[in-house]
Amino acid sequence: MTQISELERSAKRAYEIGRTRHGLKYAFGASPLALLAYAECGPKLLCLIGSFGLISIAFYFGYRGQTLERALKAGLGAGLLAFALPMVACSVSVMQPWILPICFAGGLASGLMIGLRSFRLKADRLTFLSAASLVVLAAGTLGCALAGVGGVAGMMLGVGLTTVPAAIGARA
Repeated sequence: MTQISELERSAKRAYEIGRTRHGLKYAFGASPLALLAYAECGPKLLCLIGSFGLISIAFYFGYRGQTLERALKAGLGAGLLAFALPMVACSVSVMQPWILPICFAGGLASGLMIGLRSFRLKADRLTFLSAASLVVLAAGTLGCALAGVGGVAGMMLGVGLTTVPAAIGARA
């Protein structure tokens, strides 16, 4: 009996170490986004909060695997758009007055990408959509922080306008 419980404990420890390593792989993968955002970001506090959120979400979703890991990959891919558009717009000084609409457009496009992707799934659509939206919001916050709280709010509105109809469709 003691040998079995020791074997179970050893197997569980090996499993947990493997899952932790898997989660750390995604957390380290998301950290360049956080570093770039911190270097270019406007309000540093908003950037730090967004960076911590993105890296924490990446670790947890990578650790859990399955639907959350798929949502993490899709959310990072779509969130890259919401992250990069404001960064590019700010580097081109002519685009500065358009930063708020650009954040909104990045949110719309990113939300549309994950909304369409969720319709291809047969199971766990709502979980996928919610998790991917969270990743998009975390990644987009880093880019839209250049425009301040208004840019982040515009990006969130854009993501919400495209993912809520997809969530309603996922429930049907």
